[in-house]
Amino acid sequence: MKKLLPVLFLLATLPLLFACTKTPATTTGTTTADTQQTPDPATIELFINENQLANYTIVYAKSPYDARTARSFTTEHDFFKLIANDIANRIYAQTGVALPVRKDTATEEGAFEILVGPTNRAESDPIDKLDVYKTYVKVVGSKLVVGGGYDSTFYTGNLKTSYCFASTYHAWDAVEAFLSACIEDGSDAAYLPDGSDLSGRASLTTVACIGDSITEGYLASDWNLHSYPAVLQRILWKDHLIINLGNSGRTMRDDLGNHYRGTAQHTALRRHATLFDYALIMLGTNDSYFDRTWPSTSDELYLSSADKLVKDLTDKNKDVQVVVMNCPVYYGNEGSGSPHVRALQNTLPDRLTKQGVNATFFDMHKFTADKVGRANFPDLLHPNDKGYAIMGEGVSELILALDAGTYEYTLPEVEGGELLSPPTRVEIAEGAENILGLDLSEVYPLSSGKYTGWHMPGTPYLFMDLNVFSGYTITNIEIPVVSVEKGDKYTVSVVKYSHPKVTETLKTYTLTADYNAGAGWAGFGGLSIEVPEGYTLAFGAASDTLIPLYVTVPTTGYTFYGCNNNSINTGATLAFNVYGTK
Repeated sequence: MKKLLPVLFLLATLPLLFACTKTPATTTGTTTADTQQTPDPATIELFINENQLANYTIVYAKSPYDARTARSFTTEHDFFKLIANDIANRIYAQTGVALPVRKDTATEEGAFEILVGPTNRAESDPIDKLDVYKTYVKVVGSKLVVGGGYDSTFYTGNLKTSYCFASTYHAWDAVEAFLSACIEDGSDAAYLPDGSDLSGRASLTTVACIGDSITEGYLASDWNLHSYPAVLQRILWKDHLIINLGNSGRTMRDDLGNHYRGTAQHTALRRHATLFDYALIMLGTNDSYFDRTWPSTSDELYLSSADKLVKDLTDKNKDVQVVVMNCPVYYGNEGSGSPHVRALQNTLPDRLTKQGVNATFFDMHKFTADKVGRANFPDLLHPNDKGYAIMGEGVSELILALDAGTYEYTLPEVEGGELLSPPTRVEIAEGAENILGLDLSEVYPLSSGKYTGWHMPGTPYLFMDLNVFSGYTITNIEIPVVSVEKGDKYTVSVVKYSHPKVTETLKTYTLTADYNAGAGWAGFGGLSIEVPEGYTLAFGAASDTLIPLYVTVPTTGYTFYGCNNNSINTGATLAFNVYGTK
């Protein structure tokens, strides 16, 4: 973990830029800050461009959060005000001078001001709000400008609004260190002349939150404000930068077509990996949704993808602490966050540790089940604002324990985490050949999309070019589906076409599913569908106008067509197994 240090690098040039003197000066009077501590005896007097500190007002910037946001927060959100009051207290402790604290829009501009944050005063304009680690402390005429970067959208990869106030909070450390150095030197007064610059960089503990929609904040009233990383930032605002790198719908597995490593957030992760102290990884909920069959080969696909993601981090930052967070609780029955994936997640800390990674574990499943509860999961999968707030509070305790070096974990026991059974496959008729000559379940795995809809009225009408089925009698057809029940009806037609028109529909057949498949292959056996020369098969509701879909299967040159500009998943378009005899 990075340690937060005062910004002192310019103090080495103190004789050139600043001055301390043992000749005391007279103070003209004091006023009262909004809040203050009991002062120590005044030990030093500060002059800003030869002006007595007692003449000054601390003026803070308007919060970037608007009034609507203020109503939705449950904690103090006006961080520039909090920082201004903290500066007033620190000034009081070192000098005995109590200064008034005012909001920039609520007070007329004066000659003697300490400006905190991006105020509406012209002197605040040079503050770079996007460099979150930058502290800015400079004397401009009779004003002392104090601020820092606060808008962390630069780091998120998708321009999420995320505010960090830690660098502004710690900007005053440099002034405090300067005054302490003068006191230790036995001086009675300290001078910051015009142009004095104590700007530097704050060393913030930086946390990257990597995950899917539950990290990004889906279902929150405002993803930017109420995701768990946003809540975490507000809780740990003084010393931490929280970066939300969540992307909805993403998987850990690289083979599923919706993988995290193909996102802008992953690009941002690699770009900024050297900054991270902690990387919280919560991916897996969508993996088991998109691959409901999960054969044994899927285990290694998940684990090897996790290895690659972590390597993307550690190649650039070998010291980053990786926190594996298992899938949050899921109250539905559609396969998300399966016990088997959570059992795999249990193995990751030890697996990564053996690879030299500093890895630990957080039981998000248990935490969300125990602390968030079903009532705060409106769609049974994603938390609401309250649910995300509770998650943020729980993760803040994790981060503080990691900071302190006191965090310990116990891997949970996962009931029902055994490997799922492979899907039932239709018994192919004796002598029938796979007409396409491919195992399309490998080329386009079930996990690449939802395979429903082609058989429903009004849905796209798909057929294969080159008349590859011509001259065959079709005996078996298999189509990968999300779910099918025995007896479900599907449609296939024998057609002739001259692109882009279907010129003839010879016959339409109704297929009846042979067995139940909660997720797998719908099988149709005992068929006798004759496809004469010059004809081909079409799947789905008939249409006269056809448009090209995904142009070819690279290994065969086959082309599929469909109608009505409907967007069809590649897997759904191509993953048909058709068997027949000549």
